[in-house]
Amino acid sequence: MSKKARSALSLNFLSIAAILATAPLAATSPANASAFSFTQVDAPNATLTRALGINDAGQIVGDFRNSTGTHGFLDTGGSFTQLDVPGATATTANRINDAAQIVGVFTNSTGTHGFLDTGGSFTQLDVPGATTLTVRGINDTAQIVGFFTNSTGTHGFLDIGGSFTQLDVPGATSTQARGINDAGQIVGFFTNSTGSHAFLDTSGSFTQLDVPGATVGDATLGTGGTAAAGINDAGQIAGLFFNSTGEHGFLATPVPEPATLILLSIGLTLTGLAMMRRRAT
Repeated sequence: MSKKARSALSLNFLSIAAILATAPLAATSPANASAFSFTQVDAPNATLTRALGINDAGQIVGDFRNSTGTHGFLDTGGSFTQLDVPGATATTANRINDAAQIVGVFTNSTGTHGFLDTGGSFTQLDVPGATTLTVRGINDTAQIVGFFTNSTGTHGFLDIGGSFTQLDVPGATSTQARGINDAGQIVGFFTNSTGSHAFLDTSGSFTQLDVPGATVGDATLGTGGTAAAGINDAGQIAGLFFNSTGEHGFLATPVPEPATLILLSIGLTLTGLAMMRRRAT
């Protein structure tokens, strides 16, 4: 092989190494937009409408109020479908996944329950022994998260095909799961002796998250703390926190591990050296 061919081969190999090193950074970069086009969402004849969830196809779910009470809705391209769990006095749709499966909560004569709506077929969701249950998230594999209350307090849950796993952050007096991504990472918030804190649950390993400067308090009472509400497939977490100026939203973007930064540095350095060698030949 000629010296020129070896240099070209080296350049191609090192360029690939640099691309691989930068890939994790690209995966966790937040999307940027210079402007947004806003569309008002109102269910027909509603006195109040709340849009609470959206999937990748742009289907929107939420709830609305009219003269007959509170109802869930599915908005597909401006066409509204009213959602009412049979026998419910009130229905709220909270989230929708890319298979158009909808989760939410409803109230009937026996209390508050969760539901899963698959193509118009409703399945009631109740953690055994719970007095109330709230469903907050569903991913594309139909893993469902939320929280419930029983005689021992408030706990998070993960529902996989009707099998419930209780989620409790160690040392917490209450735990609420509020979002799940397609990798099964769960976010929410918990309260302990130091106030309310957001958490990330990765396969049962809990990481506490606190926005710098957040005040100490109970997020459920609006007195302080940090609370996570959702997580996407890039690992970005959205939620809210309280500080001395009031209540604010936040976006938490994962920071690459030191090993990733080292790979990036090595890849860029070797690419630069290869380009210098190429120019020299």
